[in-house]
Order: sequence, then structure tokens, then C-alpha cells
Amino acid sequence: MKAGKNVKIMQVVLIMGIFVMLSLCLYMIRAPANEQSQVNTSQVVAGTSNRLQKKSVTTSWTLDDQTVKSAIAYGKKCKTPRDFFKPWTVHALPAKYYCRDDCIIVATPYYQIACISRDSARLYKPLDMKEIETIRKGRQLIIIAVMYGDEIDFAADIPAVIKVNGKVIHPIDTIPQRLANISSSWPEWPAYWAQNIYIFDTKHIPRNAKIWFILIRLLGEEKFHVDLSTVK
Repeated sequence: MKAGKNVKIMQVVLIMGIFVMLSLCLYMIRAPANEQSQVNTSQVVAGTSNRLQKKSVTTSWTLDDQTVKSAIAYGKKCKTPRDFFKPWTVHALPAKYYCRDDCIIVATPYYQIACISRDSARLYKPLDMKEIETIRKGRQLIIIAVMYGDEIDFAADIPAVIKVNGKVIHPIDTIPQRLANISSSWPEWPAYWAQNIYIFDTKHIPRNAKIWFILIRLLGEEKFHVDLSTVK
């Protein structure tokens, strides 16, 4: 019971770190030029890419020692949100009713460890190796969905699934943002943006598969295609 509680606490800590970083990233993306000029230029995010960096094909969710070291090094050296998020960012397929800026962060175990490393370096704190040991087992794939909408509570109830090899995989946990943030275009469309977190058990998802992540929104599905073999 205690071990399970500790894992849950570590998940919350990790997710909070992701929220802080992604909030900064999305603010920079949507901020008008006069707002951006007031921020350190090293933090400015010009946008996100739907082309993931292609590396050698990975076949296991479990991370070996070398890969863990690589993730830690990446987190320490990657200073700007733009550089950090880019390899894991995927934009939605064009859809009539949704914003072109909608995207997801495919938070693999590698990404999760890199997040911990980045926050550790930024806050001058030692790495939590127990947390890293839990994550390296590769039991969870976290999808962070960044969406835009018209109502402050538009993201409160948006289910999501992954489709892979003819199967539909439901998340084991969902953390919605019940009250959205005001966007820089408020009160014009899109007036709000929010980020929901969807946690999936990797035992149902082959590490090198091509998947569809689907948000089931009020006006229809919003789809994201991800080739996991190209994502660290």
C-alpha cells in the first residue's frame, strides 16, 4: 500500500513539473509581440513542430542505463522550452472546428526523466533516483493535450483514447483542467486554452507502433498520428 502511495505522489510531482513548464511554453506561443518583448529572449517559444526527431528504432518501454543517462543529460543541457518540447510535440490533423495550434506532448519515460533532470538542474536540487528508477520501468505513457476553446470549462470533460493495431486503449487515469486559461486572443476565438493529461498503461501499446491519439470533443474527434518508433 505504501509503495503504491509513493508512486502516486511521484506522478503528481512529475505532472506538476510538466504543468509549470508547459504553461510557460504555451504562454510564449500565444503571446502577442508586445508581450513577448517583456520576456527574456532565451525563453521565447516561436511555435512547435509536428516533425519528431528520428532516432534509432526503440523496441522496449524499459530504459537501460545508457538511455537513462542520456535522458538526464538532455534535461540538464536543454535550456529553452522550445528546444525541450520540440522532439515530443505533435500537432493535430487539420479539423474544421478546432484551432490549428492544438497539439500534444508525447511524454515517454525518456521525456519524463528529462523533465525531472531539467527541473533538478534549474532548481539546484539533487536528482531523485528513486523516482527515476520507477519511471525507467516504462509502465506509463503520458499524453499532454493542449487545446483551445470558447468556454472557460471547455476542457473539463474531454475523453481520449489511443487506437493501435485495431485495438482501442482507454487511459488508466485522466487529469483534466477544469477551468481553462485566458488566451492572448481573448475575447476573440480562441478565447481560452487548457491542457489535459491522459495516462496510459504501456502493456497494451507496442513501443515502436504507429498510433492514433484521439480526443473525443463535442464537435467531433480531433486526431493526432504518432510513430512511436521515432520518439525517444
